[in-house]
Amino acid sequence: MPGVFPSAHFQAELVAIDAGLKDMTFAAETYDAVNLAALAAAEAEDDAGASIAGTLIPVSGGTSGSRASASPSGPRAVCSTYKDCLAAIRDGKAIDYDGESGPVRFDANGDVTAAKFMVFTYGADNRAKLTGSEAAGRSAG
Repeated sequence: MPGVFPSAHFQAELVAIDAGLKDMTFAAETYDAVNLAALAAAEAEDDAGASIAGTLIPVSGGTSGSRASASPSGPRAVCSTYKDCLAAIRDGKAIDYDGESGPVRFDANGDVTAAKFMVFTYGADNRAKLTGSEAAGRSAG
């Protein structure tokens, strides 16, 4: 199954917001997508769709994009929360958001360059049990 199994801490935070939440499928990826869009808007200093799209690549840690040359140079500040990343942006640093689902890198086309998968095994009772994870990727560019 595509995606990552959310950490117990992250699951607890989600359930604290909605006690009826039962399915965590794509929770981490959705959370990261929202944070990336918000960080791209902060980097662009504009919340228009084109501005966000133009800064998603740099804030993800990618190297190609219409605003990449306008982003701060030097080593990227790796950050895993919106708060930490926003502070780095305000300090004039280039960021590399690595959130709940792990590192996210977009290529020049805006496609992700890596994916994680959960591996389930079915037992004699025909119930799926999480038994591992796999990752697949390719070079950004």
